Amino acid sequence: MYRFNVSNSMQGNNRQIGGTSAGGCGSCQQSSCQCRQNRRQPSSCQCQQSQSQPMTCRPCCCPAYVVCCCGGTTTTPSPTTFSVTYDPNGGTGGATDSNLALGTRYTIKSNGEVNVIRPGYTFTGWNTEPDGSGISYAAGSTIDIKGDVTLYAQWDPITFDVSYEANGGTGEYNDPDIPANSQYIIKTQDQTGITNAGKTITSWNTEAAGTGTSYAPGSSTTLDKDLTLYAQWST
Repeated sequence: MYRFNVSNSMQGNNRQIGGTSAGGCGSCQQSSCQCRQNRRQPSSCQCQQSQSQPMTCRPCCCPAYVVCCCGGTTTTPSPTTFSVTYDPNGGTGGATDSNLALGTRYTIKSNGEVNVIRPGYTFTGWNTEPDGSGISYAAGSTIDIKGDVTLYAQWDPITFDVSYEANGGTGEYNDPDIPANSQYIIKTQDQTGITNAGKTITSWNTEAAGTGTSYAPGSSTTLDKDLTLYAQWST
């Protein structure tokens, strides 16, 4: 009660193989399996189910043949080449290396080689998962190609510290881990807790003597490095 259809422009050249396929292939263990060969290209099969009996499918022929077992599945050749894709994962750039043969020993590229960048972040490596929970790979390490691979860039934010010095007063204040290139608001005297009897902070300066860059309390600056500020006191 099984039926199969063969879709092929060269049906006249097809020859049906019975219980054992040609070329040294093993026997088909399902009686409903039929193997067909076309001299120019493989046949494509469509199987239909009898209402009285469920369909089953089992690959049972050599790669040169198409197996049509009633089960609605046609076997297709396994891919012979694969690719490695570099995903910037929040950054920009990326690339794909294609046509890599199965078993190829492949060297993982650096972020520079695939133009992956992310301003304000340091590249730390690659991982098979975006959140870093998969397998980690360093640039220059090797893998054996077994299938398609996607590698996601891993990033650590670049941060800077701002230190406030009493410069003759009492106390100190540190503001750590400020993201790079962010707008930073300079702290006021009250926010730092720095004191100097009878005096107030009029400004902060990158030099204790006041000869460097001056910052007013409450003003903003873009951080591109660690910053040490010295209190400048009223007289």
